[in-house]
Amino acid sequence: MEKWNSGIMEKWNSGIMEKWNSGIMESWNKERMGYWETGIVE
Repeated sequence: MEKWNSGIMEKWNSGIMEKWNSGIMESWNKERMGYWETGIVE
């Protein structure tokens, strides 16, 4: 179970974090750039 769990969690985590991070950064960057373009963020 220990080996099985570590293997599953490793694959699961890397896949989830990769998708999550790319999605978060994409939306965050768009929001930030939108604010900069409109002059809300100095």
